[in-house]
Amino acid sequence: MKFLFWVRKQEDLFYIDELNTLSDNNRNFSYEWYTSREQLDWYTKWYVTLYLTEENVKNFEEFYICGMPAMVDACETRLKELGISEESIFSEKYT
Repeated sequence: MKFLFWVRKQEDLFYIDELNTLSDNNRNFSYEWYTSREQLDWYTKWYVTLYLTEENVKNFEEFYICGMPAMVDACETRLKELGISEESIFSEKYT
């Protein structure tokens, strides 16, 4: 299981301690942080849709996406382009 956490800026990060605990206590859980509006030494500035490549999604069966409507729509479209079935994509849009 992999959790990808995208936020605009470092100040938007939350649940860091909880994710560290999950990662420390579960061998099959990992996570990565990304920011879309600032470059930091310990975070990667990157848009989530750029991460969605055939190589990065091939080992996963389900995809859960939540966030702003435009980002969710773009991710769903990209996953479908990569051959991911609609039944394997779960999403929630924040307004």
